Amino acid sequence: MEYYDGIARGYNELYGEEQKKKAKRVQDLLSLLPEETVLDVGCGTGVATEILKGKKTGIDPSLSMIKQSKFPVVHGRAEKLPFKDKSFDAVVCLTAIHHFQPNKALVEIKRVARKKVAISLLKKAKHFGSIASIVKAVFPNVKEVDADQDVLFIANI
Repeated sequence: MEYYDGIARGYNELYGEEQKKKAKRVQDLLSLLPEETVLDVGCGTGVATEILKGKKTGIDPSLSMIKQSKFPVVHGRAEKLPFKDKSFDAVVCLTAIHHFQPNKALVEIKRVARKKVAISLLKKAKHFGSIASIVKAVFPNVKEVDADQDVLFIANI
């Protein structure tokens, strides 16, 4: 987390447009409604989450990043989400899964999701193949969508 704590002040300038573009694509694919509850796992500053419709909550391990969010964010880790089973209509994780222990994080994401899941994975991520395999194992009916530098995995629960 030291890296993200160190770049927190400039994160939105560095990555904001790219992340917003992914969030817009996720919004279109999931068709999120304003009344739906949405959890963003690894939300960082929340710059992308703001694009999503719904009642948003985030979780991130970087205190420096979450201080910038404009919606409620919990300080925590993807591998142990502090929420009850099926707490959220949708769970998204944009360009963050490669920073987690994917096995644990994906099981937790599935546990707290009620209807929909969207996960983006950088094509150039060091362990792209193994992480993609884990996503497919946890969400057997997942749909893959090409999104420039990422692959979006879209699943209905």
